[in-house]
Amino acid sequence: MQNSPSKVITAAARFVLFFLLFGLPLYCAAAVSTTNDLPLQIAGRIPFVKVSVNGEGPYLFIIDTGASENIIVPTLAARLGIKPVRVSASQHRGNVHSLQAGTATLSNSVVFITDPPQAHSLRLDLGIDYQGILGYPFLSSFLTTLDYRRKVVRFDPLPAAGRRLAPPGKDAVSVAFFLRDRLPHVVGTVNGMGPVTLLLDTGSSEVLLLPGAARQLNISGQGQTDLPGVAFTKLETLSLGAATVRNLPCVINTLPQERRAVSSYHGIVGTPFLTNFVVTVSYSHKQIILR
Repeated sequence: MQNSPSKVITAAARFVLFFLLFGLPLYCAAAVSTTNDLPLQIAGRIPFVKVSVNGEGPYLFIIDTGASENIIVPTLAARLGIKPVRVSASQHRGNVHSLQAGTATLSNSVVFITDPPQAHSLRLDLGIDYQGILGYPFLSSFLTTLDYRRKVVRFDPLPAAGRRLAPPGKDAVSVAFFLRDRLPHVVGTVNGMGPVTLLLDTGSSEVLLLPGAARQLNISGQGQTDLPGVAFTKLETLSLGAATVRNLPCVINTLPQERRAVSSYHGIVGTPFLTNFVVTVSYSHKQIILR
């Protein structure tokens, strides 16, 4: 059955999908220290937090589990005297002494220096002067909690080596994930069918299904003439473990050509699902707690 379309994908949403689809493979060792509650800003259905770079700022950064690297824009790198080093025809990286959100600090880290066209709409269409992205190297160094309703984010110290994550409590669900290309993948069900492997992406403003997965699940959508190949629908249910959201807006769309051959998931879990919960991500335990 064909359902009513969800809100049209904005250019900002397309930008977010770029980063969750084009993770960068470089990893660097870094030192960390700790934190408290910080203001969480939500704009364009994307979460932001203020971050100091090399003691300067703070600047607005996206909190993005769908990014395999920390990123700063070229204008900020130039302002701070961070020299870009070319690593490929289209990629540059640099070294920062510190990335700090509240008292949570990642020291001596590599960042990628880029501001692709997909990002420009954040400033031009939404007026958001973002300066970078907190991805895997930062987020995996802490126990990250996003409280969308209270608009608070926490970066807590990781539990000591060998210690289990505290039980989630009676009103919470613990969901296991696995990492591929340093991106968290969860297994869930859609409309009671599955299993379906989904990329957990705090930096995506949409819930997305790939066309092949939608066909297998007998889910169709309504297209729009200005977005060829894109369709909109509502899912009856999307479940991760016992955590279920009903009547969920969803986009049916393909991945960029460059990512299709290496994609390892059937869709993306973004903000429309996650805002129903307080979300805690522990990379060291490979668990997400939804409360």
